[in-house]
Amino acid sequence: MLKSINSSNSFNLNKEESKELKTHRLLFIHDLILPNVTVLKNSKLQIFQIGNPKFNFNKVRILGIVTQIKNDILWIDDSSGCISVKLPKKGIYANRFDLFKVGCQLEVLGQLIECNNNNIIERFIEGER
Repeated sequence: MLKSINSSNSFNLNKEESKELKTHRLLFIHDLILPNVTVLKNSKLQIFQIGNPKFNFNKVRILGIVTQIKNDILWIDDSSGCISVKLPKKGIYANRFDLFKVGCQLEVLGQLIECNNNNIIERFIEGER
């Protein structure tokens, strides 16, 4: 059962839609910044909607240029926008941290997350663990 944050209407995911949530969608960063947010009822899992007809997603795949690196956070730019990517040190990228340099091209698999940080809504990608 999904419940939209912005309305009191609830809706059900059919079997096909729930399969979509297991797929890493290749999207432009611009599209990751704009989608509506819905959340699973009684869960912290966020599900995003985009497109017409709409499809649900939370796992994403992006390809872009690394523009900044700070600890375990990278900023990726694909010319449509820029987004931060948190790469867990114990995740699938753990043995590749020394390869990341500003200016290199990088493909990231992860989960799109939105959080409220001091009344500022932020979206970022958390890399696969």
